Amino acid sequence: MTLTAFADLKLQLPAVGDADDALLAELQRAADQFIEIYCDRAFTGGNFIETHAAGAKSIFLKNFPVLNVLSVRIDRDRDFDPDTEIPASLYAVNSARGVVTCLSGPFLVSRAGRPTRPDDFPDMLQVRYTTPADEVPIIVKRASVELVSHWYRAAKTSAGANYRNLLASRDGEVEAGYPWRQSGGYQIPDSVLDLLQSYRVPAL
Repeated sequence: MTLTAFADLKLQLPAVGDADDALLAELQRAADQFIEIYCDRAFTGGNFIETHAAGAKSIFLKNFPVLNVLSVRIDRDRDFDPDTEIPASLYAVNSARGVVTCLSGPFLVSRAGRPTRPDDFPDMLQVRYTTPADEVPIIVKRASVELVSHWYRAAKTSAGANYRNLLASRDGEVEAGYPWRQSGGYQIPDSVLDLLQSYRVPAL
């Protein structure tokens, strides 16, 4: 599933003809993949399984908003069999940000006399959850369109220059100029990064 429907992408690039549909589709796949890697999130929704350190009181899921937490399991052996699931009454979920909080303190507690640290018991807490489909933020969609548009111009500029490092070329009486920003490769525009900044998963 793409961040923006292909028909909507074409609507926002009215000068692009149908002959370049295959190129646009490939650029769209690349742009969407970049955005999800850069933001460290999956925006199109689905089912997810994550493991976290069980020494924390609250864990932050990568993908949000959360539609439903299917299970929370704690297992020192990391097998996560069904009998390791804990009751939903023992934790609370902040669906908007995707935070799962144990109501009694850390999910797992260290032995007596040693304080429990949030990074104790690594990967011993498993959360299965779902996020809604078709709720991609409009700014993220805009970033995808901007990136596809930028890469499309770069591709057409490279083709116009016969894939040579030219700034200008003359064909008879017509001279074509190739801006360095468009002929210098497939960079990520600062405007795209600015749009995505608030949607990145913060480092914890």
